[in-house]
Amino acid sequence: MATTTTYLEAGAAAPPFDASDEQGHVHRLSGYAGKTLVLCFIPAQAPGLAGRNFHESYPGSQKEDIFLLGVMIGTPKSIGEFKRHVRAPFPILCDDGRITAAYGVTSVMNAGRNMAFFAIGPEGDIRLVLKHARNPRHVYELLARV
Repeated sequence: MATTTTYLEAGAAAPPFDASDEQGHVHRLSGYAGKTLVLCFIPAQAPGLAGRNFHESYPGSQKEDIFLLGVMIGTPKSIGEFKRHVRAPFPILCDDGRITAAYGVTSVMNAGRNMAFFAIGPEGDIRLVLKHARNPRHVYELLARV
């Protein structure tokens, strides 16, 4: 029987996660308590992102206590290569599919065209969601609203 996965919406509790980034550093949702965290779910097969430059799109630490983590299904090697290619200046978590499933974006990641952004507030609640983002610049839109 097929299951239907839906996005988590604003107001929901953010599912906890525990994952290593492409350099082997472990990140946990609990480690960002008291801060705002933006998760950027990036499809592994993202032809539309090939020409994008995350470095130019990333606003950096314009606001104190806001952190950005990418989430991507893949190995540390493949994610590290992607990160270098798009010049992403933020850690990208190596997901085995559990984080993607917990946030309800499996179908979006499998489609391979869109990203999804979740802003998680200091108390661990989802504050804002951007669905079907096609450009890394959409992180500006989300951060402006946080």
